[in-house]
Amino acid sequence: MSHLVLVSSIFPLDEVKSRVSKSMETVGMLSYSQRPIQTLSGGQKQRVAIAGALAEASKVLLVDELTKFLDEHDQMGVIKAVRNSVAADGEVAALWLTHRLEELKYANGAICMEDGQIIIQGDVSILYQDL
Repeated sequence: MSHLVLVSSIFPLDEVKSRVSKSMETVGMLSYSQRPIQTLSGGQKQRVAIAGALAEASKVLLVDELTKFLDEHDQMGVIKAVRNSVAADGEVAALWLTHRLEELKYANGAICMEDGQIIIQGDVSILYQDL
């Protein structure tokens, strides 16, 4: 039976446990902490991965096609996990790469690119007008 384990030589064990619990709570997965990873859905696994980045004190979450291959319920779960992570203490930023325009409503700002060039950037409300 395999479980999520965070190994760190930077933080003392009690701090690691505290960080893991806090980050799992932030992404809504604390009640799943003792479940084998292979029993989790795709969205739940993504939320655990986000929790791992938070537990290691990452300041930037780089998420690429975060909701790809997930059903609607898991899509909302991982989107909320990222939003909660960013809102939790104001010290985490998320750089979110996606082709799904419906995910713009969760962003504070956006950059639209075409052929490697920036074509539109700014506040999401302005982007909606230009798209």
